[in-house]
Amino acid sequence: MSISDNSYQNLSDRLMFSVSNRNSAGDNDLPHIEKGDLILSAVYITENMSETEPKEYRDVSYDMMQNFGITEDELFELCQKNANSNFKCSLEEYSYELLDGIEADGVMTPKLYTITNDYGFNGAAAMFYTPDLMDDFCDSTDTDYAVIFPISSAGVLCFGVDDVERLGLQSLYEDFIEEHLSNFRDAEVLSSNIIIYEKKTGRAETFDNEEFSFDISLHDGYEHRNEMRR
Repeated sequence: MSISDNSYQNLSDRLMFSVSNRNSAGDNDLPHIEKGDLILSAVYITENMSETEPKEYRDVSYDMMQNFGITEDELFELCQKNANSNFKCSLEEYSYELLDGIEADGVMTPKLYTITNDYGFNGAAAMFYTPDLMDDFCDSTDTDYAVIFPISSAGVLCFGVDDVERLGLQSLYEDFIEEHLSNFRDAEVLSSNIIIYEKKTGRAETFDNEEFSFDISLHDGYEHRNEMRR
C-alpha cells in the first residue's frame, strides 16, 4: 500500500505512535520525539482496524508527511488524538510483589501496575499520549512519585512511592529484568533505566539523569529534522 494510493483523510485515523529505545532505533531520520532515552515516532496502520493487535503498519517518513500536507507538530497531534480514540490506555494491577520487605512509605510494599493500551500495540507509548496519566496515577496511589520500569514496548510497569532512593530502585529493576523478562512478549528490554516522575514538578527523569516531560506537546528533546511545511 503506497501513500499515493491513500488520501490523507483515509490515513489520518490510522496514525499511531511507535516507541523504541534511542540506541536501538533503526532510522532516526524519521519524524520523531525524544523523551529520555526513548523515541516516539509515527506509524500508520495499513490493514483495517479490528479487535486484534495491528500487524501491518509502516513508518511515516518526511516525504509521506509532506504528501499529507501537514507539519511535524500536526502529525504528532493527529497521532495523539487517534491513539486516545482507538488505542485507549489500560492501567491494571500486576499480580506480583516487588520484593518482600521493600517498603515504599514505611508501611507496606507498593502495588505494581501495568500501563499499556487495549491492543498491547506499542502500549508503552500510552504513558506519553494519555493526558495527565502520571498525575492521576500519583493521586490514585496517594504518592509523590511514580516509578516506571520500561520493560517492554508493549507496556511498562509502574508503582507509587513517597521517597526516592534511586540506586536501590534501579537495582530492583535490574533484578526484575533478570528474573521476569521471559514473562513479557518482547525479548528485548525497552530501556535498562528506570524512569521517576515527580508530581510536584510534573517532570520525569531517567536513572542516568535525562529529564523530560510526559507531555508530547512540550518539545523537550523534540527532534525537528528537515521539517516539511505546507
